[in-house]
Amino acid sequence: GGEGGAAPTQSPYCQVLGSLCHEVDDGDGPLNACHNLGHAGEPEACEEQFDDCATMCLDAAPAD
Repeated sequence: GGEGGAAPTQSPYCQVLGSLCHEVDDGDGPLNACHNLGHAGEPEACEEQFDDCATMCLDAAPAD
């Protein structure tokens, strides 16, 4: 059973980077590059840079 006519989903790697890095996007720098990478939706690039970007964005996020 599929979802019948649903649009293909975006790469989960890209979705996570776009969301995770959104809050910490510095406007011009590596955090911005990771945020933009997530929204660009290029699965191979997102997967290739996921570990580095996710680590950077998590480290920059404020502690709750």
